[in-house]
Amino acid sequence: MFITKNKIIQTKKIPTEFICREFCAVCPLFSGRSRKINKNIEMNYPWVTVKGTPIKLPTASYRILCALLAANGSILSREKLLEYAWGDSKKAVANNVNVAISELRLILKGSGIEIITERKAGYFLVIKKEA
Repeated sequence: MFITKNKIIQTKKIPTEFICREFCAVCPLFSGRSRKINKNIEMNYPWVTVKGTPIKLPTASYRILCALLAANGSILSREKLLEYAWGDSKKAVANNVNVAISELRLILKGSGIEIITERKAGYFLVIKKEA
């Protein structure tokens, strides 16, 4: 689900026309209210609390995590994540995504949320069922 100023869009995939810079101000993950993802993860921009430990994420990393959550298990390409997190910044390069994904994997380790690489396609997020 994507919330824009004008409408709510129900979708399992991130529409091409929606990138973070266009709707993050009204996105529920940037609302200023805390959102529990599972029993180990809570998000409240720019903080992600993992197993009770608050970690302040850079905006781009937070946006990548949001994108992967919003994609609901669908694969997002490196290019889409780059656009989603950094917009049309001339300073952003594909390696920025690699670094952010690596950092997120370390932060999320053991939380029940895993970022999976689909070779030559992109990344997707798996939220493991709680026991």
